[in-house]
Amino acid sequence: MTEVLDQGIDLIHWIEAFRTPALNQFFMLVTDLGSTVGYLLLLPVVWWAFSWKLGARVFVALVLSIYLNSLIKDVVALPRPFVYADVQNLRSPGEYSFPSGHAQQAALFWGLLALHFHHSQRRPWFSVVAAVVIFLVGFSRVYLGVHFPSDVVAGWVLGALLAWGTARWSKPLVDKAVGLGLNAQMALSLGLPVGLTLVHPSANAAMAMGALAGALGGLVFAYHHGLYPQGDRARNRRAWLIIGLVGLPIIYVGLRQLSPGPESAYYHFYLWVRFAAIGLWVSFLVPRLVSWIKA
Repeated sequence: MTEVLDQGIDLIHWIEAFRTPALNQFFMLVTDLGSTVGYLLLLPVVWWAFSWKLGARVFVALVLSIYLNSLIKDVVALPRPFVYADVQNLRSPGEYSFPSGHAQQAALFWGLLALHFHHSQRRPWFSVVAAVVIFLVGFSRVYLGVHFPSDVVAGWVLGALLAWGTARWSKPLVDKAVGLGLNAQMALSLGLPVGLTLVHPSANAAMAMGALAGALGGLVFAYHHGLYPQGDRARNRRAWLIIGLVGLPIIYVGLRQLSPGPESAYYHFYLWVRFAAIGLWVSFLVPRLVSWIKA
């Protein structure tokens, strides 16, 4: 293992020789595409503008992937390259290193979109775009000196496996959940995130599971109130997108002002509630507001 890490440090040092201010800025933007803020923009756009079914499936897969990544990081507890050796890092994330969450989430998110567009809409060109984005996001983490190459490769592999598993098993699981009553669906939507949060109470887990609870609970409630009719018209989707994108930054930034700070005993609870509100906005409040406006 030490030999693999040392080889990774050698590669990072080799890349450092090619850094320029322009490349630094480019790869910081690329890495931000695979950050929490990046997905907070990309996921709702998929949900509101293209397909709520696809958006919900990718949303659930992504937050569960974030939770799994946080769990593996804390179990393996591998230090970052700039802690392990003398590396000039351009970012300073606080979590452990293995596996790369950016690489894992990029492989999952863009992989699922590529599978969807290839099979349902016959757009194989999107797979090329997805592959380029996945590579660039992963490479950016090595370029910035915040991940070993082995972290990125592991993230890609795990993300690809999760994308395959989601594509293979999500429909049977959704069909079973749809067959449950409203009370059972709500209990599952809230109970699963709460239980997983208690099993692994980290900051990333709190954000992911809060978002999952808000999105699933809101989706179940909205679906039972007819806010997600089949064949939803494009006009409604545009209204969802406009209203959603106006309110999303207000909620995100506004709730951030209420943060008690990472040192607080209530910080994880705050993160859970904050991201639950964001999930609820995406899945329930936006369709509800549009239905009121059009009534």
